[in-house]
Amino acid sequence: MKDKIFLDTNIILYQFSEDKKKKKIAIDIVAEAVKTSNYVISYQVIQEFSNVALNKNKEYFSINELKSYLNDILFPLCKYYPSPDFYLKSLVLKNKFKYSY
Repeated sequence: MKDKIFLDTNIILYQFSEDKKKKKIAIDIVAEAVKTSNYVISYQVIQEFSNVALNKNKEYFSINELKSYLNDILFPLCKYYPSPDFYLKSLVLKNKFKYSY
């Protein structure tokens, strides 16, 4: 994934913002992401976005609309799914560098 741009959940969510400036920028970024192979997301972005998208207070998507959005936009961008080894290595790094977990 060298030289890739990681899209945070907030960029995906800003497409639905009431702030017109943020909304336009986010729409442009996601449109570019879909057209090129320069952008990636992780499974965590899918989880976070799905949680917010189905929130009763926001009502961004119905279940079927979210399924379509996931299939058309987010799944193709998702390039990282952690393995069990990922979590074990993260514990080694936590211990070595005294990071929080």
